[in-house]
Amino acid sequence: MKPSSDPSHRASELLREFGLWDIVLERLRTEGFSQAQAIKATVERVGVSLAEAKSIVHLSPAWEDMRPANDRLHQSLHEAARPGR
Repeated sequence: MKPSSDPSHRASELLREFGLWDIVLERLRTEGFSQAQAIKATVERVGVSLAEAKSIVHLSPAWEDMRPANDRLHQSLHEAARPGR
């Protein structure tokens, strides 16, 4: 059976199979879904806000190797958005 190309649908399948969201996120990444797709699936399947979903994915073991780069990006965006820049 070919995995679904829709991240939310695939997340539902994985959640039924494994029962833990951290495992779902790991499998989504292994299957080639992007971090943005994982965030979207988290919003749709876990029922949390976008901000909460970003935090869940950002802090998950599945994406921990991306955390330093993501932190630098967010910091640079905050600095660029400061008044007087």
